Amino acid sequence: MHDTSDLTCARQRTERIALLNDAARQGRDRTARIVMTSGLLAEFGGDTVAQSMMAQARLMAALRHCTFAQDSPERDFASS
Repeated sequence: MHDTSDLTCARQRTERIALLNDAARQGRDRTARIVMTSGLLAEFGGDTVAQSMMAQARLMAALRHCTFAQDSPERDFASS
């Protein structure tokens, strides 16, 4: 049997992560770091630095407009 305080704490932590992720995606957290691999940029961009920069700009624009349902598992995904 689980202690209800542990479950409540886990839910609160999950919600906090989701809120922080939302803020990062929407550009409201100036301390957030969004990392894109060179492979991802090459897939969407091309071979030149300019093309990679344009791909990154397009991906960031898409992220800004991305929304998730409140119970979406992607909204609170965290990795350390």
